[in-house]
Amino acid sequence: MDLGGATGVYSFPLAQNGYKMYLADLSEKLIEQAKEKIQKENITNIVSCDIVNAIDLSIYEDKEFDVVVLFGPLYHLLDNVEREKCVKEVYRVLKNDGLVFASFVPYFSGSIAIVDRYFRHPEQVNIRNLEEVFNTGKFNNLINKDFRKDIIQHQLK
Repeated sequence: MDLGGATGVYSFPLAQNGYKMYLADLSEKLIEQAKEKIQKENITNIVSCDIVNAIDLSIYEDKEFDVVVLFGPLYHLLDNVEREKCVKEVYRVLKNDGLVFASFVPYFSGSIAIVDRYFRHPEQVNIRNLEEVFNTGKFNNLINKDFRKDIIQHQLK
């Protein structure tokens, strides 16, 4: 399973190398793009493309996956409670001898990126939300293209 896999940047190469992949992401738009690519390129090893929140994997069975690729949710989930829910769900759907490949962005690195964005893209970052990043770790993009809005919209459904 590629959790938080967006358009399948990892799922597609793995599928092309013979692995059966489940692509899961919160963004309806990104999952639709992945589905279009599956049809266009006739990729057969993508078992499903699911719109799911990483903190609720209830559409999957316990111990369903040999491997979970987790290269996004841990740095997009800002709240400790959300990250803990995500990790618990990943371990619930992971087989006993399964593997997890995970990545995250340390707080300091993320802060540097926001400062860089403050100078390069002032339409996205002003002094108030820059201060919020340093005080809370949360970033709200000013141009309303923040994918976390997908999370909020998904939770409201």
